[in-house]
Amino acid sequence: MNIFVGARVCRGRDWKWGRQDSGDGHLGTVRSFESNEEVVIVWDNGTAANYRCCGQFDLRVYDSAPAGIQHSEAMCDNCRQQPICGIRWKCADCHNYDLCSTCYHGDKHHLRHRFYRICTSDAPRRLVEARRKCKRIPTRGLLPGARVVRGFDWQWEDQDGGKGRKGKITEIQNWNPSSPQSGAYVLWDTGERNLYRICYNGMSDLKCVSDGKGPAYYRDHLPALGETNPARPINTFSIGDQVTVMLAPEIVHSLQHGHGGWTDAMSECLGAEGRVVGIDEDSDILVQYENSRNQWTFNPAVLTKRNTSSRVKFSKNDLVKISPDPVKVKLLQKGHGEWTDQMSKLLGKIGKIVEIFSDKDVKVQVTTKEFVFNPLVLEFIANFKGTECARVVCNRLQSRVSKNWLCAGCLSAPFFNRPPRAGCSVEKPTARWLLGRSNNWDSERLVFGSPSSVFFDQIFGHNPLLFAAYVGHSEAIDFFYKISSVQGRNKIFDLAGDGPLHYAVYGASEAGIPKILDSGFEINSRNSNGQTALHLSVIRESVTVARKLLECGAAPTLRDAQGSSPLHYAVAGHRDDLVAILMMNGADPAVKDSNGMNVFHLAAQKGSIGALQVLLDEKFDLASRVWILDEVCDSGQTAIHYASMQPNEECLEILLIAGANPTIASENTRETALHITSSKANFASLRILLKKSTLYEDNWINFADLKGNTMLHNLIFHIENDTSSRSSTLVSSVGSLIQLAITHGADITIENEAGKSAFDLCSDPNSKDAFKLKRILERAHQKFAKQEKPLRKTSNNAISTTPLNNHSQIKMCEVCTENQIDVIMLPCNHMFCCTTCSLRIKKCMVCKELVDDKITIPKLCYLCEETPPTIQFTPCFHVLLCQSCSSTPKSCIKCRIPIMSKTSIFSCSQSSNQEINNASLAQSIRTLSITKNNPKGSTNTDLALRTLQGKYQELRDRVICVICLDNVMNMVFLCGHGSCQMCGDRCSDCPICRKRIERKILLYC
Repeated sequence: MNIFVGARVCRGRDWKWGRQDSGDGHLGTVRSFESNEEVVIVWDNGTAANYRCCGQFDLRVYDSAPAGIQHSEAMCDNCRQQPICGIRWKCADCHNYDLCSTCYHGDKHHLRHRFYRICTSDAPRRLVEARRKCKRIPTRGLLPGARVVRGFDWQWEDQDGGKGRKGKITEIQNWNPSSPQSGAYVLWDTGERNLYRICYNGMSDLKCVSDGKGPAYYRDHLPALGETNPARPINTFSIGDQVTVMLAPEIVHSLQHGHGGWTDAMSECLGAEGRVVGIDEDSDILVQYENSRNQWTFNPAVLTKRNTSSRVKFSKNDLVKISPDPVKVKLLQKGHGEWTDQMSKLLGKIGKIVEIFSDKDVKVQVTTKEFVFNPLVLEFIANFKGTECARVVCNRLQSRVSKNWLCAGCLSAPFFNRPPRAGCSVEKPTARWLLGRSNNWDSERLVFGSPSSVFFDQIFGHNPLLFAAYVGHSEAIDFFYKISSVQGRNKIFDLAGDGPLHYAVYGASEAGIPKILDSGFEINSRNSNGQTALHLSVIRESVTVARKLLECGAAPTLRDAQGSSPLHYAVAGHRDDLVAILMMNGADPAVKDSNGMNVFHLAAQKGSIGALQVLLDEKFDLASRVWILDEVCDSGQTAIHYASMQPNEECLEILLIAGANPTIASENTRETALHITSSKANFASLRILLKKSTLYEDNWINFADLKGNTMLHNLIFHIENDTSSRSSTLVSSVGSLIQLAITHGADITIENEAGKSAFDLCSDPNSKDAFKLKRILERAHQKFAKQEKPLRKTSNNAISTTPLNNHSQIKMCEVCTENQIDVIMLPCNHMFCCTTCSLRIKKCMVCKELVDDKITIPKLCYLCEETPPTIQFTPCFHVLLCQSCSSTPKSCIKCRIPIMSKTSIFSCSQSSNQEINNASLAQSIRTLSITKNNPKGSTNTDLALRTLQGKYQELRDRVICVICLDNVMNMVFLCGHGSCQMCGDRCSDCPICRKRIERKILLYC
């Protein structure tokens, strides 16, 4: 059932809860499942309540796509979506024709055709009636146009302008690639616009003030939540199987229609156990019952196979929970002690087995009452050997379990003869009262007794040592640790694998951490989720506890079962202070989670500007590991790709300044950052990329994705797909961006796989917007068709056409004598012609040496954008900065190569270049030659070489001996550090942590 967490639901056929959901057609989100019979729903109006999902079904599944359910083998034959997300609809009248939910409810395909409904890829299909004449209901809730305020799971501080401020949903979007349609863009009244969760993992940051209206759906065609459970095994019956009917009579009546029917005499079968004696041609089941001469035919859906081999074998003194379903208990109690009205008060309660009869029925004691139950209505909880402990739990701790661990307030009641508080939660004063009411701990030890199994038995998997750690009671920790040493260390941890150090984090008891560690607990011990105490402290956003753990030596880069390090959780939680603390204590930002994402991917995906600023701070020295920014995750995207998806441009700009490469194409879609920003209409980010486009490959702006579309195609597609009333404003914005792109070298003649160029896409005579764009394209193309190289932009964003005539030392081209000299020939470094004439130059006109490469001098300085650049860097020979701006950089701002020397371009004249022209320099320039139009998006070979060198050096530092710095580390110590064998044989103390070396282990890999 848990796979439906995050699914969108509406009211179902058994709804009886009035207008809790605000009315028919209003949507809600599955938050969690309390049990197999109960589900928690958060409606879009902010109401949260429990509903039935077994026996009687209060809800229908409207869309399961946000829960991550996909059909990877299917494709929608109308919209071409692949894989189909959510419910799959397969036509029963056509061969191999599928629709997604959007197309199915949107009346695509023939309305007279019937469809199979397939909820999950491993679920059986169910035939539904044809859509013609069926009732459709419009959806309402968190949809475009809705007015909203902060909701149940809000954690974004004052992004909305403060509590009570309103906003409007403008677009439904994916919060995560694996959870489609799980987020919404909200434009707040303050002018801020951000993406928020509406159903991701069952969480909702928003609630409706006034509903938005969405597309209509066929109500009666949707599955009931809980009725179609893919996790429930499909019963296949064989002759001889033992079966029983466990459903309510009215449900059996309806299911028997068309499967043998129903007669009053069949009532004897309800809850009774029978044997399968035959299966007819319609797959209906023939069942024979004991003490009956009749054989009854049943629909397989009403029968439950009795798996006797997997039945729980109960023992005396076992702690069991009685089923909370009254219908199930009434049916199964027939012939097993029968049903009495007094039992209704015990449903869902916990009791102790006091006797087991020969027919396997059991007598259960609940408080002071005893009843005989069918073992099928009982759920095993725990076994207690200590009679006193079992009596205490049975008599005092009825249904006082909160999620994964026992409430301290309830646990205190048996020992101090104080009744448990209904609905109490874990509070420090109550838990501390459990551990002693006075400062004299010795006088209170008698409460717990001697180190025996009676008092230290785990109650629901928790013991007093864990509670002592929770409240940070140092003396109690020491006392209970001695008990645990007597009884075995396996009792230290709870059922989830959490130990005392984890509980100290739960209770934010930083004072108890040193005492726990002094008792011999491992600081990096993990629970069943692979999480250390440091993981939990970061997840719970406890800065003081996290700092204390790091001071005590906690490893900051260990990963949990999901592959996430504490740094991942700090970035995901937008806790910049925790990010800084972890980085200062040696956290590695290159560590990847199970999705192949490092913290830069995560920060860019979450739009965490503060986290990026902290991670890229100079004091953490990431300059030598800039390759981390260009790492590709499992989805084939870099941090730049995720930053390009954000509506704000700050993340993108931070990564570009840090040296991230925007020309890398996604491995799956071949999209660059330009494609993403243009397709998502992130115009501010697109302008930044276009302004910096001349720093990268000449033809980067014309890169095509898998479908052959360039950035210009995506911009025009956005206009075609927009149906809002702001089309005129949008056309104006897109038009200015197209002009800017063309000035930087965008080619409007490139065709995609459909054979359409950007110009062709604007040729629709019936579209006014297309006509405007066509005129813009024509004017821009005619104006800049003669430009072979893109022009830089001036500080006021106007195209600079002013030549470098304010520098009298720049002479006119010696070939055409019309334009000024703006090209440097390599390797000789001579200057004598303009850009246009340089296209025909094969040999230098000064020294007659072959020209290997040419460097075009930009019009304006890259930094100040006011004066022309005049300084040339060696050995890369790029000319990017003016004299006043060139004093600061230590490496080239384009290729990142360290600058060995800086020379004025006026020294590159015909008469003063001989000292630069030498064979070694020519060879170095050839080595640094740029690889143009690399299909995988890498900028140049020297960048790839430096990336590999950085990775190699990092790997070498990890495996090299830290003592001699020469041999490979092949010996490790119990403290976790190591050295080579030669150095290790001479060490008695660890050279890193100075602990005594107890044992040395040789590695043979």
